[in-house]
Amino acid sequence: MGAILSILKLEIKSYLTNTSALFWTFIYPILMLLLLIFVFSKNTTEIFYFNNIIGLMGLLIISSAIFGLTQAITSSRSHNIFLFYMLSPTTFKQITLALIASRLIVVILYAFIFIVLSFYALNIITILNFKALILGFVSVFSSALFCFCLAIFVARIFQNEQSILGFCNIINLYALMSCNVFVPLEYLPNPKHLFFTTLINF
Repeated sequence: MGAILSILKLEIKSYLTNTSALFWTFIYPILMLLLLIFVFSKNTTEIFYFNNIIGLMGLLIISSAIFGLTQAITSSRSHNIFLFYMLSPTTFKQITLALIASRLIVVILYAFIFIVLSFYALNIITILNFKALILGFVSVFSSALFCFCLAIFVARIFQNEQSILGFCNIINLYALMSCNVFVPLEYLPNPKHLFFTTLINF
């Protein structure tokens, strides 16, 4: 347990001192929300705000896992950074748990802070109640856990950053199309048609 906590602290510190990670995790969602509100300034309904805030957090979770964690693992693996962890009395499972937990803690905490503050700033905080908070936490935690576990699986299969980037772009495309932020879901074509027509482009 002590080894996991040590790796966890190192990974969180590494994440929070990475300028690129800080921008894409903390600054980018705020800028995108402001841009969407500015572009669609005539649409001030609660549903519009809700969809954009929740959709941006969904994109944050996916990008932090699929792009952030997989590329961090690949880069660390290519530079033999994991040898430092392997020299300590830890197993591969413990290292994996620490990697996932470090990202989960940062992303989930920020997601809830972003959601609550955004709802408050946009004066829609009244739609949040205890039940919504509990369901929201379960939803954010389960989706984040799935995405970060998927990131570990992807990093284990692909051995270089180019292959990971190509695979991640495919996943991110469908995430962008289904997040209900940039294009309303009701305007999207049939899922099967969308899947096959988009796949051809790759």
